[in-house]
Amino acid sequence: MGETLVYESPTGAKVKKDLEKDHCGNCLRMCEGFQIPCSRCSDSRFCSEECLLEAESSYHPYECQHTTKNTTKYFEDVLNNMRGDSIGFHKLLYRLVAQRPVTFFQDHISWSKNPDEKFSPENGIINKNGSKPFKLPKISKDEDLSGNYFLGGSYRGLWSLVGHSDNDDPVGIFWIIISAVFHLRTLQVTGYFGSENKAISSTLSPDQLVIGSVLVNILQMLRYNAHSILSQVDDKNGNRKSWKIGGIGNGLYPSLALLNHSCAKNVTKYYDGSTVVVVASRHIFKGEEVTDNYHPWFAQMPRKARREYLHQFYCFDCNCSACKNDYSMLAELKQSNILPWRCIDCNEYFYNEYCLNCNMKLNVEEMILKLGEIKTSIKENTKKFESKDENLTGVYNDLCNNSDDLTKLLGPNCEIVVENGDFLRTVLCKLYGNK
Repeated sequence: MGETLVYESPTGAKVKKDLEKDHCGNCLRMCEGFQIPCSRCSDSRFCSEECLLEAESSYHPYECQHTTKNTTKYFEDVLNNMRGDSIGFHKLLYRLVAQRPVTFFQDHISWSKNPDEKFSPENGIINKNGSKPFKLPKISKDEDLSGNYFLGGSYRGLWSLVGHSDNDDPVGIFWIIISAVFHLRTLQVTGYFGSENKAISSTLSPDQLVIGSVLVNILQMLRYNAHSILSQVDDKNGNRKSWKIGGIGNGLYPSLALLNHSCAKNVTKYYDGSTVVVVASRHIFKGEEVTDNYHPWFAQMPRKARREYLHQFYCFDCNCSACKNDYSMLAELKQSNILPWRCIDCNEYFYNEYCLNCNMKLNVEEMILKLGEIKTSIKENTKKFESKDENLTGVYNDLCNNSDDLTKLLGPNCEIVVENGDFLRTVLCKLYGNK
């Protein structure tokens, strides 16, 4: 409980348009009052000279409004006015291509053509002597890989993700092509293909055909694998009870995207700039799958609505524990006195006062005593958290211990576990996440 499971910088990330004035365009950190602007446009601002130079040496020359001639703004208007669609994925798509030269995609086009080769079977085998099964990574000048090795945040990892192209209808395909064409022409007029190839012609060069296919492939994957980058929003009066979490941009994290969905997940995450950190949010038992949540959470959405959402937006029928057992929503749990007790010895659930695994009889008094101690500790932590002067590190450490004990004692489908998990996420984000 509380262990860091994933620490990953994005393959690419983009801040929301309405937050560009007070967030760094490169690392997405808050930099209100001390931004370093682009010398040629008024839209892009950065938190440091390091971020400015990194942007200038990769994607920004092709995003700068001075060179794009407002073509990107025109495309955003097309999407908003004609389709009413979110433009976050489309803007992130452009950056994912613009931050690498055309030669990079030419050299690694095989990654997108052979998706089954991203993970060699031998790389999943642990040797009997305990040695690492992976080959040592060979880092190229583009900070990507040429060997059989998966690196989080890499383009090789990006192309291992699913795009569900077989589920695209004609309307979806149309907008994918429109997006690719707009981005391709914008890259052309900004000099991405070389200053001598800025002129628009009726035919595409071999380089442009390669990038056109890359744009289509990446956008198909972004629809199912992009993540919202979150930040903590403080109450103006400093009231810790009123802290909220809101999105500041979008990012693509190949390692994080490998986690399957559960409506009763066992991890939580926070963002340090654009870097994501995934932490175990409860005790994860031996042999249990590590799972994330793709938005539908059993405590806030009924099973039918969750499964319809996941089928529509992620193309699968959810069969997680919350769906199989039809967990009640939080409002119903608050009205229920039934607790999903776990066996203290083997952690399996009780049924008719006996453990389903070891057949041990439920010791009601011992269980209630242990739960009472945990509740008392949680109340103390809540009071400390609400105090402006309290050190949150101590609160978080105590909360991790409480959550570990609590989730060994009770299953996820009860009020105290749901609310304690939400409390843990709030403290974690406030302590370590974006401000």
